[in-house]
Amino acid sequence: MVRRASSQSQCETIAGIRICGEESFNISEVESYRAGIGPVAYNFGSTASFSGGGFSSSHQTTETLALVSSSLRDNNRGLSEADLPPADITEFEPNDSRDQAQVLPRDQELRGHVASGDAGGDPFTLAVNNRRVLVRVHDYYIFDLAEESFVDIALLLTGAAETDATVGLILWNDETDERLGTSFEQGALHQEVDGTFPAGVYLVGVSGLQTPDEGVTYNLRWEAGKEDT
Repeated sequence: MVRRASSQSQCETIAGIRICGEESFNISEVESYRAGIGPVAYNFGSTASFSGGGFSSSHQTTETLALVSSSLRDNNRGLSEADLPPADITEFEPNDSRDQAQVLPRDQELRGHVASGDAGGDPFTLAVNNRRVLVRVHDYYIFDLAEESFVDIALLLTGAAETDATVGLILWNDETDERLGTSFEQGALHQEVDGTFPAGVYLVGVSGLQTPDEGVTYNLRWEAGKEDT
């Protein structure tokens, strides 16, 4: 994820008269990208205000663009397994409970598979797409954060566009059991949870909320460092 920001102040010419009053512009850009895939989302915001010479005005613009699978490949399918970045490690079973959580190394692509009918942990209620639903975590992963860092956890799914599958991410602090973030965008190719967290042990849950009977394949990766500004 890359953030950029800029601002400036300048004079304004109105009806042929140059007025140097209070004018300012602020622009911010946020681009989210995925290793091996490229940009997946873009956000642009701008504000402008002017006052002077008896005139005043203000303007604000916000635009968000989320790239979906049809933008990355063709319009008739989502990513196939061959389209995913190469896997460094693979999921092992069983990992369907907290006690069986698989260690998730930093900066490595893990290849996993999930289906709604898989064994999993106890279901719990979660707000998903503006409604309360029962969610079950099917695949558990665990990692150790050595120091306070900005953490980004990303899941890339195959076949989301053609199956309307919803596979979500959940992040907990393993020591306090505090739920720190969730991502359950319906039919999305890409799910992501991020934030700045203190040193500690963290659990990542992958939930096959809605999948075809044969399930779907995913890549899972986490990175840590300073947030780009």
